[in-house]
Parts: sequence; C-alpha cells; structure tokens
Amino acid sequence: MNVLITESGTRFAKGYRFELYKSIREMGHTVCFLDQSINEEYTDEDGDMHIPLKNFTLRSNKNPVREIEFINSLKKIFKKSEIDYILIYGIKIIPSMSLAAKLAGVKRCVCVINGAGTLFMSNDFKIKLLRFIAFPMLKVAFSCSDAVLFQNQDDYEIMIKLNLVTKMKARRTNGSGVNLENYSVASLNPDNNFLLITRLTEAKGIHEFIAAASMVKEKYPSSSFHLVGPKDDLDGSIDWDKVNSAISQKIITYHGATNDVTSFIRQSRVFVFPSFYREGVPRAVLEAMSMGRPIVTTNSPGCRETVKDGVNGFLVEPRNSKNLAEKICWMIENPEAVDKMGVESRKLAEKKFDINKVNQKVLFAVFGQ
Repeated sequence: MNVLITESGTRFAKGYRFELYKSIREMGHTVCFLDQSINEEYTDEDGDMHIPLKNFTLRSNKNPVREIEFINSLKKIFKKSEIDYILIYGIKIIPSMSLAAKLAGVKRCVCVINGAGTLFMSNDFKIKLLRFIAFPMLKVAFSCSDAVLFQNQDDYEIMIKLNLVTKMKARRTNGSGVNLENYSVASLNPDNNFLLITRLTEAKGIHEFIAAASMVKEKYPSSSFHLVGPKDDLDGSIDWDKVNSAISQKIITYHGATNDVTSFIRQSRVFVFPSFYREGVPRAVLEAMSMGRPIVTTNSPGCRETVKDGVNGFLVEPRNSKNLAEKICWMIENPEAVDKMGVESRKLAEKKFDINKVNQKVLFAVFGQ
C-alpha cells in the first residue's frame, strides 16, 4: 500500500518523522512524499516514493480559485500515484488535502492537528475573519476524514466544543513524541546557561526571552542566554534592531540554525521556551526534557503539556518577561532543586512522550491495527 505523509511546511524534510516512516516500511507499505524540488516521480534508496508537486506551495492559498486548482491537482496526483492512505500534518493544509483525498477515493485519511496556530490567539478583526472562513472549511475537511489526532488537550476540547469534529473521530496523542535513545540524559551544565531553540518568529517569545535575559543579567551578570534556530524569511514579526542590539550588548548569544540541537542542549542548564503561539507540543522542549533539562515555558496550549509546575520546571504567563525573569532567577538561586527538576523532566518524557508509544496511536489511527 502507498502511504502519503504530508506537512504544511514549504521545505521538504524527509527525516523529520524518521521513526514513523521506519515503522510504516516495516509493515510492508511504501512511504510517499510530496516534493516540490523535483520534476519526475522517483523511488529513493529507502524505497520511499517522491512525488512532484509543481507550481503550488504547501502553505495555504488565500485565493479561492487557486485553492480549487490546488485541490484538483492533488486529486490527480493521488489517483496517478495510487495513494491508499494519507496522513496530513498541519491545520493549514488539512482542508485541501482531505477534500482531494475524498475526491480521489483514498481509502483512509487521517489529519493531525499539531497546533492550532493563529486561529485562537486573539479576537481582533483579522483573526475573527480568519475563523469565519476557516471553521466551515475545517468542519467539511474533518467530515471527509476518518480520524483527527490532536496533540494537546486544549485543541482537542475546543474543536469538539465548536462542533468542528465529532468525539467519535477525535483522538489524542502526546505531541509527536521524542526518541529517548537519540536524546539521552546528559549532566546539567553547572554554569547558569539558559537555552532557547526555536524558529525565529515573534510568537515564539523571542522578545520576551531577550527582555528576561536583560533583567536577569542585571542581577546575575555571569548568567548566559543562548538562542538557536533559523530565521523565517516569510515572517516579518521580529524586530531585528532589538535582537541585534541584544546580541551586540552580549545580553544573548545567537548561534543561527543548527542540525545538531543535542550539542547545545548538553551545554545548557535550563531550557527556556516562552512561546505564546498555539503549539501542538513543542518538539524542542521534548528533546530538552529527554536529555534531563528543567523547563521554563508558558502556561499556554501545547507548552503546558510539558511541565508539571514546580516539579520539572515552571509555567509562566505568556508575554510576561518579568514573570519569566523571576523564574529564571529562582533557577539560579536554587541549584539543588534544579538538578532534581532535570531528573523529573526525563521521567515525564519516558512516561508521556516516548515516540514509540505516540507512533503506535498514529499507526492505529491510519491502519486500524
């Protein structure tokens, strides 16, 4: 059987869900990907099928005519490539993908809500208009799907409450999980090294991280704050003058993008994630937890799933740099408690976020076995 897995990101990243792909192959199926960088379909060394998707992006289209063209194009692709199952990650592309799957006669379609994004982040006019358009589309899309997996409890509850999906189809997973073997426990850095790994966009709390770092360094000058992650060329929300000023003043150190997050986590003492974006469950936080790092993150959807407040870290108010700075200072002032929190993070990762347990739920939703 041909199993298509598709993401809402514009960059093709085959290795992102390596363990899931491996399990599907071991079940005797062919894993398929939509690839915008190729012109012809081909099979790679793993036996995976790469299907060209030309002249369209995997980000949502705002032009309804363009969207209809996209759905029709997808339908033809699914039929030509004989797609039997489809697993869709990303709320932005779920409407087009699920409708195309239904029209193409795909045997089973499963949607994964790995974060509700901006849909519930505010009540300004633009967001209300977005919801007015998106909600009917999602309701139709979910009705065309066989199961909808939610990565956090907040998204699960609100989608059911709004009658966008039925309880019969809605299911829970604990994020995308984390490979506990690849992210093994490492001793905490005795120095007060605070780390944030994320895509650089305002909603990830970049400015709050900088403001908190500035406050903490006034009291504890030897503390260090490290920012790791790629710039988002499609996002203009970051005030780069402020970021560059913080870098030049040595309030933070920016390391750019990396393919080796484990080396940065090993060098850290505490992982900080001040996002106010509606996450699924942030992968970087799970990786830090697996490596035994205490977590300071926000009490917001997705993020709150990763912390038992006061046990393996702290939950702070979203967009509150002062609250964030207070908890970071507490971490500096209570080193023995921080060591214990690191141990608790690993325990929570093992109990709740083991990727093998998470993938079992995903595979059951797709194949029913």
